Amino acid sequence: MRILLGEVEPLVARIAEIAALLDSARGGLKSDLEEFSGKVEKAMIDGTARAAGTLCLNFQSTIGEQGNKLLANGRHAAAEVGVQINTSAAEFIAAADTLDRKVLRLLLVTSSLALLAGIAGGGLMYWLLVM
Repeated sequence: MRILLGEVEPLVARIAEIAALLDSARGGLKSDLEEFSGKVEKAMIDGTARAAGTLCLNFQSTIGEQGNKLLANGRHAAAEVGVQINTSAAEFIAAADTLDRKVLRLLLVTSSLALLAGIAGGGLMYWLLVM
């Protein structure tokens, strides 16, 4: 198969056309790829920022909830301590009141015995002096 010189020129022109089309397509693909990579980068930055914001809000919410739980538990513990102090104080007051009554009884018994001893001693002295 022989190709004549006249047939080669249109073939070379066609190959040059195809090469030019390929170059323009390659340039278009390159610009499309750069545009696409820019969009992907922006989407990744936006997604990361949203995730970080959500994480921060969740963390703050968790800290707030745990702080509220700690405050509630602290209040409950303080109330328990207050109840124990009040119970101990009530027991102490009751014991002091009982002790107060016992001291009063002891004073009455001692005074009564002293009065009886005085009467008996006075009677004995009178009997000894009169006799």
